[in-house]
Amino acid sequence: RHALRTLDDALALRAELVPGAAVVIVGGGFLGCELAATARKLGCEMTVVARQPLPLLDPLGRDLAHQLMTRHQREGVRFRCGATVRSILGADSVTAVELDTGEVLPADLLVEAVGSRYNTAWLHGNDVDLADGVRTDSALRVLRTGGSPWLDVHAVGDVARFPHGRYGGLVRAVPHWNIPTETARRAGRVIAARLGGDPAEYERAVAEPFSPVPSFWSDQYDLHLLAFGLLDLADDIR
Repeated sequence: RHALRTLDDALALRAELVPGAAVVIVGGGFLGCELAATARKLGCEMTVVARQPLPLLDPLGRDLAHQLMTRHQREGVRFRCGATVRSILGADSVTAVELDTGEVLPADLLVEAVGSRYNTAWLHGNDVDLADGVRTDSALRVLRTGGSPWLDVHAVGDVARFPHGRYGGLVRAVPHWNIPTETARRAGRVIAARLGGDPAEYERAVAEPFSPVPSFWSDQYDLHLLAFGLLDLADDIR
């Protein structure tokens, strides 16, 4: 039974991805699908259990998610969508998993890839809006629960839930690879202006529009997927 977060996790998992191994992955996101492709190329028997009706439905949209699942199925990956794990069977090691549908899947190896949580518990009690990440304004200044900013506290990276100027001010945390760099650059500009001691320059820095384009990529088999924007907001994806 594995999770995949660190290099040590990857090394432990690699040792068990041998030809013929029955592998069940719980989670149909990027981690689950990329791992399924890798394990299948190594000769493992693969089943992906996903709560949603299609893998990667939220980031890709229905059409592209369906195409991606079809690509996996051509490689021999089995999907159990709209299902979750009810119990893990086995004494000293995993032998099978039982789904909430009643189906029992043989498993030599179980990998849990069910997402992440924002690590904000240490901020409780500090008058910070912690709903779904750390709420900030467009200058990445952390907001109090009443909506006013802490002038000397900033949040960057996956945890920052900020208004996206490109999408009509939609407030969302975006866990894509380029956002930590974009938000850090933005916060650094504002912090430098504040420390510079020129109030007018500071106000200009705060007022500057912040409209980063979220971007991600994924390599699965010989498919290289590169996306820009928030695809789940799109009327048409090609």
